[in-house]
Amino acid sequence: MLATLVAILLGPPSVGQLASLQASNSLDRLAGAEIGDALPPGWRLRAVGDEPPALTSVVRTDADAGAAPGKAIRMVAEDAAGQAWLELDDHLRPGEGFLSWRWRVDRHLTGVVLREAELDDAPARFFVAFGGGGLFGRPRLIFYTWGGREPKGDTFISHVSDRIAVVVLRNSQDGTGRWLTERRNPDEDFRRAFGRDPDEIRAVGLMVDTDQLGARAEVWLRDVRWESRGERRPSLLGPG
Repeated sequence: MLATLVAILLGPPSVGQLASLQASNSLDRLAGAEIGDALPPGWRLRAVGDEPPALTSVVRTDADAGAAPGKAIRMVAEDAAGQAWLELDDHLRPGEGFLSWRWRVDRHLTGVVLREAELDDAPARFFVAFGGGGLFGRPRLIFYTWGGREPKGDTFISHVSDRIAVVVLRNSQDGTGRWLTERRNPDEDFRRAFGRDPDEIRAVGLMVDTDQLGARAEVWLRDVRWESRGERRPSLLGPG
């Protein structure tokens, strides 16, 4: 780590140093997973309600739209809803950095209305848990959601709980079947949604949700990273 720091201070890092820096800030643990595993080490899966859980697997990804080949978490649900999440060993302070990730979905869901309980499904939701000792300790959560006709950036408290906020990142106008990159300031998003200071980030996760509309959806997730403020952003993966 000291050698990497010196290299950054003295000049532009090499490709190898950038890869090392990127790996050190990775949150998804895909580096420790094998193709065919259900999930990377430390991840957990649960169903939502009485529906069967979503199916998960670690899969190989080819180079696509600037993304280098590698591994991803694949989650599939048909008339079901499921959450896969990882409690972080080192909690993150929201004001000290940014969250980024890549995801892709195979299709849009017809008839989605995120504010209505009977129509509230999504092909993908990336969620972040703030405080509460993890997912089951009454945290506050932001669900970064792939919606329907809702405008991008729409932010509101969920009908499910006043401790859950929804931020619409993608909608039915976005393309499917290709990797898209997100980069969020969790401090700003939390303050805008809840009107208060955020607690530490204790968990991140992925959800696919089709139990209301009875549809099928598939989402892939990779390159979940924490970027500290002032960090030189790696450009190895190309644009999203």
